[in-house]
Amino acid sequence: MNRHRVVSGLCTLLLVAAAGCSSTTSSRLSASTSTPTGDTSASSTAPTSSSSSSTTIPTVDPLLLRLDGVGTHDFGNDVGAVVDDFTTLLGAPASDVAAEYPTLADGGRYESTDDEYRFIAPFSRTVCWSNSLCLAFGGVNSTALFFTGWRYDSDPTGSLTSTSGATLGTRWTDIPSMTIAEGGCFTVGYGEVDGIDVVVQSDGLQFVEVDDSGNYIMNTPSPADVTILSMEAGDLPVSSYADC
Repeated sequence: MNRHRVVSGLCTLLLVAAAGCSSTTSSRLSASTSTPTGDTSASSTAPTSSSSSSTTIPTVDPLLLRLDGVGTHDFGNDVGAVVDDFTTLLGAPASDVAAEYPTLADGGRYESTDDEYRFIAPFSRTVCWSNSLCLAFGGVNSTALFFTGWRYDSDPTGSLTSTSGATLGTRWTDIPSMTIAEGGCFTVGYGEVDGIDVVVQSDGLQFVEVDDSGNYIMNTPSPADVTILSMEAGDLPVSSYADC
């Protein structure tokens, strides 16, 4: 399973500002009242009824981890609005790093000058907060950047969750809908939950073992032994030399 999925067409969508439109539909209710004919000397009172209905719009958790964004922010949103909102929620960023990828490489990705990292755009900015949530932004120049991806790891509190409640440290048995690929990188494996890529750790059987003959054996550990190490979605700068 590819830890860094490339959604078809996403690069183009992320490098242009998204245009939105809204429509409002209104309807009118009309009521008619008829008075029965007959003796007008007698009066009658007809029971009246009234009904009211209200629609409650669910409040979106502003820090909900989603496959296409975080909270109310979708991939493609402008960097300024996203960073401002998360700074209000989480405080000042712990780090804010800009980078360039001037070389167009295979697969439509761009490489850094030292060939160390690749990204979907020539420019990136990665902003991280103290809870280990990092948001990535990319664009064709450094002044027009758009939300491209997020990563969440190294937070012992597990304060951020996906729609099914998955977070760092969540055990596979707690969310059976989580899918884990066979094999991996020894004690580390890969999977998905709520469409989000996850890196998992096995405290029991390793995802990959090597026998006495040097053959690699792919395993699927017991769900009770597998917990989430990190979560991510969208596109982020990645190492060109990751070995596992």
